[in-house]
Amino acid sequence: MWPYKEYDNEGRPIEQGRRRIYVHMYHNSAQAEADKTAFFAQLSQTTQALTNGGCSPQQQAMAEEFLYVHTTPVRGMSITPNEEAIRAHTAEFGYFVLLSNEIKDPKQSLWIYRNKDVVEKACAL
Repeated sequence: MWPYKEYDNEGRPIEQGRRRIYVHMYHNSAQAEADKTAFFAQLSQTTQALTNGGCSPQQQAMAEEFLYVHTTPVRGMSITPNEEAIRAHTAEFGYFVLLSNEIKDPKQSLWIYRNKDVVEKACAL
């Protein structure tokens, strides 16, 4: 349930109450794989930038979150992945949620969303 207010053209409330909200959760495995590929490519570029000594602020933030970097005078720089952080970050790839206050059926909700997306992209051209 979620609280709502409906307003007239002048901004005065004409109706209020509580309504149901339907939460539809989906997983797109192709998108998850594409996101993982892009993420690991960025991580690889970050590792190379660290090795070469010049990384951007974005790469530095990524390194701090997903890599362990150790520098010693004798052995130089050692970079190892933070497997736990990487696993936690990539676990959510490919999931998306649609919310509706009317549509109960998950298939219908997805169909409407996809068709709306097609129309929006066509109008943007």
